[in-house]
Amino acid sequence: MSLTKAELVTEVERIVGRTGLLEPAGQALALGLEDIAMKHDFREMLSLSAADVAITIADDNSYASLPDAYLRLKFVWLVRGTSVYPVDIKTHQWISREYPFVGTPRWVGYEQLGKFYFRPDPLTGDKARFQVSLAPALATAGSPIPGIDRALIAFAASWMFDSLEIPESADRWMDRYELAARRAIVSDRRSNLIQKPSLVGSTVPQADLEELLGDGPESLEA
Repeated sequence: MSLTKAELVTEVERIVGRTGLLEPAGQALALGLEDIAMKHDFREMLSLSAADVAITIADDNSYASLPDAYLRLKFVWLVRGTSVYPVDIKTHQWISREYPFVGTPRWVGYEQLGKFYFRPDPLTGDKARFQVSLAPALATAGSPIPGIDRALIAFAASWMFDSLEIPESADRWMDRYELAARRAIVSDRRSNLIQKPSLVGSTVPQADLEELLGDGPESLEA
């Protein structure tokens, strides 16, 4: 069972040998949660868009608006009726260099300023489906991510020792944080908690996808 925020603070106080650290230790724990979230997308951080998003159609500039306040864009699908097509996430520079494609047809796109742009252009009525990772927040009940209490405590202890200008202890506890964070990430991966969602709608065989895209730019034809 995960520790509550008060219990996490108590552990930090015990390590540092000080009391009355609720505010600074709480801040340090929140910073630790932010740091470990930047290292890895835990299951509790992943969010599938609650509803499919409308796509604004424009020549070589079709886009859908991304969710607010996300850390990383994980997966994108183009939804056409009951069919769902995976979309490869690339950079704008990559698409500018490689598009239009020669060979196997596929959907690709890039994120920019809160929008996701598609290549080739979808059809009117197509929608987008996103999965993103969201920044976790430390609550009174503790971390929303199980299994990382050791890492959070070690990070906060290091942060507190650094603020007290005790560098040796700060370095030692930062090393412990990095080790605990790696173990938590490895455990999460071994549990197969982070995987591409499979229940996102029906899929379409490659032959059908080629037929659908065959009416588009000639360079998309096999």
